[in-house]
Amino acid sequence: IYAARWPAEDVRRGDLSQPEWWAGERLGWIPDSASAQRWPLFENGQSELSLHVDQPTQRFLSVQSLGFGSADLMMRAAPALTGPWSAPRMVYRPPEYYRPRVMIYAAKAHPELTGADLVLTYATNTFEFREQLTDSLIYYPRFVQLTRCR
Repeated sequence: IYAARWPAEDVRRGDLSQPEWWAGERLGWIPDSASAQRWPLFENGQSELSLHVDQPTQRFLSVQSLGFGSADLMMRAAPALTGPWSAPRMVYRPPEYYRPRVMIYAAKAHPELTGADLVLTYATNTFEFREQLTDSLIYYPRFVQLTRCR
């Protein structure tokens, strides 16, 4: 997962043509990723994940699924957007994990939702097309209430 940023004025004008890329502690933010190698925030990120500032801990949290097919919901943390990021740790194994031909994906945190210390969502699908058409339980988001250890 790489980080890019834009000056607020550029965003207000709708000009996203010149992002700055994170290139690691030594180089910091660089205006042109062709001039130096971008530095990943962390490895093994998913295309659908969430990243937010966690108000209770004032740390950055990232939530994602990890795996292809059967997957767990994972969380990692960092004191700053640019890291250092912790290794991912499992916070939830969906009950669908053990279902044959399942896909578990798109895990995200939703700090804007109430009802738990942190609300997570994930989606499920199947590798079997016929199941998509006949099983009404397979393809919709699921919500998880995460409770923090005190």
